[in-house]
Amino acid sequence: MDTLQLKTVSTVDAVCEALEHDIFFNLTPGEKITENSLNQRYGVSRNTLREAIAYLISSGVLVKIANRGVFVREINREDVREIFSLRALIEAEAIKRIIEIDAPTDELSEKAALLEKAKPYDNWNEYVQTDMDFHSLLVSASKSSRLCRIYDAIKGEVMLCICQSKRHIPPTSVNGVSHKEILDAVAKKDATLASKLLRKHIESAISNYEKGFDEENGT
Repeated sequence: MDTLQLKTVSTVDAVCEALEHDIFFNLTPGEKITENSLNQRYGVSRNTLREAIAYLISSGVLVKIANRGVFVREINREDVREIFSLRALIEAEAIKRIIEIDAPTDELSEKAALLEKAKPYDNWNEYVQTDMDFHSLLVSASKSSRLCRIYDAIKGEVMLCICQSKRHIPPTSVNGVSHKEILDAVAKKDATLASKLLRKHIESAISNYEKGFDEENGT
């Protein structure tokens, strides 16, 4: 891998961000990573690398196997269902709070508009990041620090599920329409409908992933 120029922030944070991006978009599921290869790519100390690796192991995107090393976590169909089901619970609660406090949704509408116009076949990585940004904004708009902390704890795994799904299912732009429908229900202060649409949106994603896994494995 080529050497990268890191941003002028905390070195550990910069390495975490850069390595996480590589895990999502450049490395393959189950790929082994070593301190030597990361040192060549990022040009930082081994202590910094170890801190970054430890953080990404704790966030669920890397896995350490005794006597073998550290690997990119490979998502399976059970992971997708559990992670996305948790995601649905958190985001549904966020929607309820957004309506209760009448939180502004301008940024969410902008992201939804971008998703509706986006062409995932042209720039899949950008589309995925915009999709993740929408859902992160949905939770942060609730103004609940606890919800945000809980969501941050699974956000890496959510992104890993989405990125690794490209192996199993083709990119689709249907999400843009789903997001707009959810926001329309929020604007009408209809928490029940908005939560129902959100769960339908996420259940559809789970179903597509599971179908993709089954087809790949011939089951």
